[in-house]
Amino acid sequence: MAVEKPKTDRKPLSRRSLLKLAGWSVLEFSGKLTPLANLSPQPDIWKHDLPDPKPHALRFLLIGDVHVGDKDNSPRQLNTQSLDMLAAVNGHLRAYPFDLLIELGDKIKESSVSGHNLSNYRACIEALQPLALPAIHLLGNHDLWGIKFPDLLNIHSRFRLNQPFGLRKFPNFQIAWLDPEIQDQGLPGSITEERIVWLRENIYKDTPTFIFTHYGFLPQGLGGNPYFNGDTRLTAYSNGPQAWKAIKDLPIPAVFNAHVHRPSYFRSGLTHMFTLPAFVENIHFSYPLNPGIYSTLEIVSPREFTVDSYYGSKCFQHTPISS
Repeated sequence: MAVEKPKTDRKPLSRRSLLKLAGWSVLEFSGKLTPLANLSPQPDIWKHDLPDPKPHALRFLLIGDVHVGDKDNSPRQLNTQSLDMLAAVNGHLRAYPFDLLIELGDKIKESSVSGHNLSNYRACIEALQPLALPAIHLLGNHDLWGIKFPDLLNIHSRFRLNQPFGLRKFPNFQIAWLDPEIQDQGLPGSITEERIVWLRENIYKDTPTFIFTHYGFLPQGLGGNPYFNGDTRLTAYSNGPQAWKAIKDLPIPAVFNAHVHRPSYFRSGLTHMFTLPAFVENIHFSYPLNPGIYSTLEIVSPREFTVDSYYGSKCFQHTPISS
């Protein structure tokens, strides 16, 4: 399987480079930022249209780590602006022919007030509804830290959303989405043995399966990432390597996860591993406005697909896969 190297408009895809794209200078990895001199006027980030869909391709809109919150977590996370950002992005994207929205979890940045967490979670779902797309919503660790699981199920039932894990079939492939098991606040989630068995029972040799999950299976390097206190184990399921060993020989063209907030790509055997950038991260602009970061997945076949990440209509990560 041939893989083109991910193409970017700045290299490398480090946080420093992404910040420079917008005229920020990094003072320290703690996330303290200072604007460079001679700031240019804020550009029109929707100046260009998104590329036309490829014929006969299925097109997915991928959004994760929206992190709606009552206060801004840091200069990077403008949590109080997330709902306005979603409204702005939706206003542009609903004109494009997406077939499915996949929201990869962490709708909220939890607070100590459970009522606020519930309200913010519902508001995030409502903010995505103007897209008028069939949707799959995943659960993230912050959702489960801030809201009791039965309450999350009640919200999903009220909005007629999907179950926390499941399958959806398409003409020549299927997708699976997973739910983490969370034990204690601040600790990484795990994938249950029951879910691993379910994957093995539902991914057949003749049915390529794209997997979507909030946590990744395999830990990844942090390289200046301000989160996780330098502990790479926190970037994935706590039992992710063991779980991956149990399913890695199944026909899985790609795994998509959120959680880490920075985009990355690598291969594990024949499987392409994508970490998608966080919607909430203000990594591109030297202004208080956050454009909202999203990704698209265009599948022509299980052996030919493209993953792009955008702010506005500006693509900053382009990864085509083909055999």
